[in-house]
Amino acid sequence: MRASQRLDEWKNNLNIDYFDRQFITPYRSTVKFCEWLEDIGAMEKKSAMNILDIGTGKGSNIYYMNQQFPFCNFLGLDINDELVMQGNAFMTEQGITNCKLEYADLYSADLQKYKDAYNGIVSYQTLSWLPEYETALKNMIALNPDWIALTS
Repeated sequence: MRASQRLDEWKNNLNIDYFDRQFITPYRSTVKFCEWLEDIGAMEKKSAMNILDIGTGKGSNIYYMNQQFPFCNFLGLDINDELVMQGNAFMTEQGITNCKLEYADLYSADLQKYKDAYNGIVSYQTLSWLPEYETALKNMIALNPDWIALTS
């Protein structure tokens, strides 16, 4: 039996400033993670790839990744529909067409529509907030990406 998803961290009392600040000044952890992805050959500046971000929040990480890897297409998934809506509005305001966000719950959403569609999956600082990580990892692996890269 899997643990139930905790929603209080994602739905209530969110510090919106935390998400907004990163659009202006990317967090060092994001910058270093992207540098590492490039160093290991997972991402290349001039390669076109489809990248899925699990637990995207408002999409600030894919916004930064888009600046580093402009030929890629990014889709961010998050359980907070308000953050998804705000993130999509920000991308539209900025004229960014290759970064989109969608509502999805890694534990209960029908993720099959994402299967075989992404070269890589990233997830920034999400696993440690989940009730357990095994199901989340199994669900990511089931999407059949070429690679998965996580921070937590």
